[in-house]
Amino acid sequence: PTPSTPPPTRSPTSPPTPSTPPPTPSPTPQPTPSTPPPTPSPTNPTKACEGSDPDTCGCDVVKQNDYRGDISTTEDGYTCMNWESQSPHSHSRTAANYPDKGLGNHSYCRNPDGEPRAWCYTTDPNKRWSLCDVPSCTPPSTTSPTSPPTPSPTPQPTPSTPPPTPSPTNPTKACEGSDPDTCGCDVVKQNDYRGDISTTEDGYTCMNWESQSPHSHSRTAANYPDKGLGNHSYCRNPDGEPRA
Repeated sequence: PTPSTPPPTRSPTSPPTPSTPPPTPSPTPQPTPSTPPPTPSPTNPTKACEGSDPDTCGCDVVKQNDYRGDISTTEDGYTCMNWESQSPHSHSRTAANYPDKGLGNHSYCRNPDGEPRAWCYTTDPNKRWSLCDVPSCTPPSTTSPTSPPTPSPTPQPTPSTPPPTPSPTNPTKACEGSDPDTCGCDVVKQNDYRGDISTTEDGYTCMNWESQSPHSHSRTAANYPDKGLGNHSYCRNPDGEPRA
């Protein structure tokens, strides 16, 4: 008999393929360090000039308006009046009107309003105000940290000038009965007055507004336009004083 067909050869079983390894875990992100708090700004971060020391001197570049020292006598020997006082001289230079200018309940020299240097009102009824002998700040040096005070400039002779030009009459009435050529309105502290009175109530002759001698000042037509200033010596009130 024909031998039976041998059983089919079985294919060898393939070994199982190993399973895919687990994914590599992502690294845990590290916490970002928090930003440190900002450094607080210093109390006075800006110096008015190189060598600035407001407690002892004033910078010329800002006309000593940075000075916060305790000098309380003018360069000509008068005692300074307390800035909060209105006697013997009434005025508008108060801490409320000139904030951040160093004014307050004291009589130390300051410059809130653009005068050439630090100054003060005086306690003498016959001397309204005067400049102070505040040292000028200068850069540090090997010889001396502070130079001597800058001397006041020698007054130059005022050249002869043509007759003063009268100020134009103010077209707007400041009060009932206004007549700027003859009187001033109290409601505006007489800043509307455009007359030709040129003597103070205590008998002093007025200085020409364009002159800087014998008193240097910042009350000029350029700084106070439309206030009736100019090439004349007539009484005016450009800056809020109690009267002309």
